Amino acid sequence: ASRFYYRLNILIKLPVLASNNGEGGRVNGGPVKAPGDGALGELRLSADVRLLGQYRSPFQLAVGASAFLPTGSENAYAGDGKPRLAPRLIAAGDLGPFVYSAKLGFQWRDPKDPVGASNTGSEVTFGAAAGVRTASGKLVVGPELYGSTVVSESGAFFSKRATPVEAIL
Repeated sequence: ASRFYYRLNILIKLPVLASNNGEGGRVNGGPVKAPGDGALGELRLSADVRLLGQYRSPFQLAVGASAFLPTGSENAYAGDGKPRLAPRLIAAGDLGPFVYSAKLGFQWRDPKDPVGASNTGSEVTFGAAAGVRTASGKLVVGPELYGSTVVSESGAFFSKRATPVEAIL
């Protein structure tokens, strides 16, 4: 069980935007185009390696990274036309029926013009989740929190306009 491939997780992901519609308009005085039809998103190549702990142990630590390739359509808002790199550190564990995880990362993004009033550029990413295993351990139910904050623009770090946060169940 100590073989390297038991500690490695590889992901190849290509999102497909089946339908995308809406109207153009203006945000803070600047024009915003209507989205195009369906499109491909950005191809993501990811890998994570568990450094400490075993599967379902009380504490595990992993490092990983994702590379986003510019395959997504900018006109359909499915990509920004530039590559991104996102290294991360992940801690997780199982405590009986309870599970948890936390992630801290950095996403390098080539700066570009803001979209409406939104700041863009490199950002710190973060997330946390907790849950309870059900269905004989095959299903986890619980809340998750994700967010990021722009760090490549002065005054943007943890500012309201540059720090989107999402909570889901």
